[in-house]
Amino acid sequence: MTAFSLMDITIQERRFTFASEYEISGPGTMLHARKDVFAFPARMQLKLENGPTFVTIQGRFSVTRGKYDLRFADGRDFAFQCEKIRKGVYLCQRGDDSYRLYRHRGLRYSIFQNDRQIAAIVRSRKNVRRGNRFDIRMNSDADLTIVAAMVLAMNASEQEDQPSDPDVAPVEYGHRRPEEKKFDENWQPT
Repeated sequence: MTAFSLMDITIQERRFTFASEYEISGPGTMLHARKDVFAFPARMQLKLENGPTFVTIQGRFSVTRGKYDLRFADGRDFAFQCEKIRKGVYLCQRGDDSYRLYRHRGLRYSIFQNDRQIAAIVRSRKNVRRGNRFDIRMNSDADLTIVAAMVLAMNASEQEDQPSDPDVAPVEYGHRRPEEKKFDENWQPT
């Protein structure tokens, strides 16, 4: 399940659930992610609906911002962490294979694999009681499970900074701090 012939993916966080749950959908695919309720540090499973787990997102203790291990069913393990808190840069790495998720001004993100952009992401404004939505345009040869796991880990990391009561989620206007990299308005998936 590494390369798909699709470009548009949606990650929708379910509202009004006890634990964070997500539906990942696109042409011909439907995945489900669910955060374990009482796990400390945080733990999330990404899998086919009623099927096997593809990725386990396991939190690691950190004093600053979330660090996660992304453990894939095929044996790959990636370390995911916030590399630059102020500029919103996340690094996902396994040996020489590295991915970076950049947070841009507003509600936009992009993912690069070894310095080549593979995805552009737009997040909806925050809603009461969770409900984040991420619309992702990605290259057809990009690994959906890595892209989805990175977005879920980043979202979990950013939710750690939110108020503990999910009903008090403010409307978000997006990232206003300096950017590491500008969002490429002209980028198109291949």
